Amino acid sequence: MVLGAIVFLSVFSVLSVLFLWGCAKERQSSQVTIHFVTWKPNVPEVWEKIYRAFQEENPDIKLEVQVGPHSSTAFHDMLTQKLKNRSTDVDVFLMDVIWPPEFAEAGWAMALDERFPEQEREKFLKGPIMANTYKGHIYGLPLFIDAGVLYYRKDLLEKYKLSPPATWEELVKQAEYITKAEEKKGNKIFGYSGQFKQYEGLVCDMMEFILSNNGYIIK
Repeated sequence: MVLGAIVFLSVFSVLSVLFLWGCAKERQSSQVTIHFVTWKPNVPEVWEKIYRAFQEENPDIKLEVQVGPHSSTAFHDMLTQKLKNRSTDVDVFLMDVIWPPEFAEAGWAMALDERFPEQEREKFLKGPIMANTYKGHIYGLPLFIDAGVLYYRKDLLEKYKLSPPATWEELVKQAEYITKAEEKKGNKIFGYSGQFKQYEGLVCDMMEFILSNNGYIIK
């Protein structure tokens, strides 16, 4: 059960979706408007460069960007409400890794099989492609993946002459030892900090625990 680099596919996908009530309908103007809904980016200056580059390469397309909340849960609530109401200001949007089945089943997303053929999918990691595939159809293009990383207090490990933990068992033992020793000195600290609130982040942490112990999710 080595911690190592525990990679969890928290993939955020760019879903190229054309809705019958939105971008797909005919417009009188020669310029097409695409409404892109995204959550608050960590590096907005990078996204701004991407938007400008897209507009320069596609002068016949007007890109309208709508920035939603950064929280995955809040963004999901906002986006699904728009889709349920058949809002005309949603054409393309970011989607979290676990959303493709929900959005495809609800009829909110268009299959991208022809626009994103097999030869193009081979350029991506298999995990993100699988996550965006539902009932044999692909519904999103992977944007990026991230990995779970273990941070530790170097000063505390050196203080108690401990090496960085390589397994969950070592982490638990060290955390208990250090917290008890610090409490005796009047210092109240937590042995481990994670995403334990009842939201999507808890699922991510639990998947790291389960998969790193050679477990799996019952389908």
